[in-house]
Amino acid sequence: MNETVKPALNKRQLNVMIMLFSFTLLPFSGIIIHSTHELAEREPLRHFAMSVHNLAAAIFLITCVLHLIVNRKALAKYLANKTSEYFHLKREALIALVFVFGLVGFFAIHAFHVR
Repeated sequence: MNETVKPALNKRQLNVMIMLFSFTLLPFSGIIIHSTHELAEREPLRHFAMSVHNLAAAIFLITCVLHLIVNRKALAKYLANKTSEYFHLKREALIALVFVFGLVGFFAIHAFHVR
């Protein structure tokens, strides 16, 4: 008899795939929420989109934390500059930090427009 042994479940890959799929739901549900906020007849659609968005965000955040915990050593090695006694961000991490906070800040500033 030729029995095939199933490989063990790769928990890192599973975590990353859950992160990816939950992340892909966020922009679509966010667009629906944003575009239906003043339309009373679309309230069920908006409520559905808010439920999807909130749960997808929670799943994404939980899997991000798990991803950071599992990969903390590799992340620490990547971020730390071993040639200095002080903690320095590498150029790529600094660029990513400025990019994310700059882009989010730029798009979120519209909330403070004067009517």
